[in-house]
Amino acid sequence: MLYRFLKFIIGYAVRQYFREVQLHNEDLVPQKGPVIFLPNHRSGFMDPIVVAIFLKRNVHFLARGESFKNPLMAKLLGKISVIPIYRKEYSPDEVHKNDEIFRYCFTKLEQNEALVIFPEGASQTKPVLLPLKTGAARIALGAEAKNNFNLGVTLIPVGINYTNPHHFQGKLFLNFGHPILASDYKDEYTFDSFMAVNNLTKRVEDELKKRIVVVDESRWYELTDKVEKIIQTDYARFGIRKNEAHIGWFMARKDIAAAIEYFSNEKKEILESLELKVQQYFSIIDLLNLKEGTINPIGDKGRLKFFTLLFYFILGLPFFIIGLVLHFLPYYFTNLLVKLVVKRSDFYGSIILVIGLLLFTINDGLMTSLVFKATQNELVSIVFFLLLAPIGIFTFQYYVGLKRWWYQMKIWIIGNRKTTLIKELSQQRETLLASFKEAHEDYLNYEKQKK
Repeated sequence: MLYRFLKFIIGYAVRQYFREVQLHNEDLVPQKGPVIFLPNHRSGFMDPIVVAIFLKRNVHFLARGESFKNPLMAKLLGKISVIPIYRKEYSPDEVHKNDEIFRYCFTKLEQNEALVIFPEGASQTKPVLLPLKTGAARIALGAEAKNNFNLGVTLIPVGINYTNPHHFQGKLFLNFGHPILASDYKDEYTFDSFMAVNNLTKRVEDELKKRIVVVDESRWYELTDKVEKIIQTDYARFGIRKNEAHIGWFMARKDIAAAIEYFSNEKKEILESLELKVQQYFSIIDLLNLKEGTINPIGDKGRLKFFTLLFYFILGLPFFIIGLVLHFLPYYFTNLLVKLVVKRSDFYGSIILVIGLLLFTINDGLMTSLVFKATQNELVSIVFFLLLAPIGIFTFQYYVGLKRWWYQMKIWIIGNRKTTLIKELSQQRETLLASFKEAHEDYLNYEKQKK
């Protein structure tokens, strides 16, 4: 009961938190039978939240046993279908309990229920996939072995991709993988259970890597982000539709990461040369104090868009002020409390979501009660309450858009005073885009030859 209630309430908050949610291969998800979902882990509590919300099935989560040390927390986690698992490095005295936990998981699978296991064993915000733990494979194969490999346990890799999980109104893309049957490893498990567990884990790892953006070498994290920002100024040159629905933005990011990996392995000197040019480009942006990152200097079409946006901001100003008055306090205190509470960066987004849900709910309830007292009209109060969330989202988007518009205006003003720098910025951007295009074609030819 508590699980369903929280799923409904938090589900509403999640759908407001993300500007866009896309699910790919959702039809591959079994709606019945024993299943183990295996997502990557990029954002603390946010990952289990989005998995639970967008799966149609109720699921049981395996979580680190340290979270169960507080009796009240242990009881609450139990109520929402969270199962503890203990790790040697954190709970060496509790590891013996894992045998009992595994047997409990076997029972759940025998009852045709679903488990969610994060096989990396820890969350981190960088675009990497940590080496997978073997626990999920051991549970799947152990349950099958106990039932003579007739249970039908299915493993589903789940790629969780965010534009940024810690920023309100970002994008979420859940990329489900093809089902992997544990029973396919029956003969291998009978011959050598250790090898079967490792091979199944390796297969899950390979499938997960296909469904997320991975940058294998830490040196290229920043370069990958900066290249993406520059390419965003001219998506069409790379055959990418900027507002393409479904998986367009994900495939673009994955393609950039794969191309950088190719050059780092095959033609590192070219990549290092591009890295230097990118650094020079962003140094000019820093010199101009243009914090938005990549600037597309305003041409004739840009000026038309510039004034169109100015008109939009003038018309939208009254609604922005209303939204600001209605939502400033919960927005301010959400950010303040998150800064005080959060100690780990990978938990930032999920804590914003939870605290924001609490504070905005209290705020909206109080505002609605004031409207009801003033009007004594239930219909007006209900309509007011339903409009609060859309007005709040509009206010945030207005603020973000206004900030970006201001940077465009700033570069226009700067262009009149620092023409040489702006021309150099524009030339460097064009040179970089041409270099990226050439490098991208080189990478695509390499991929064709591999096939």
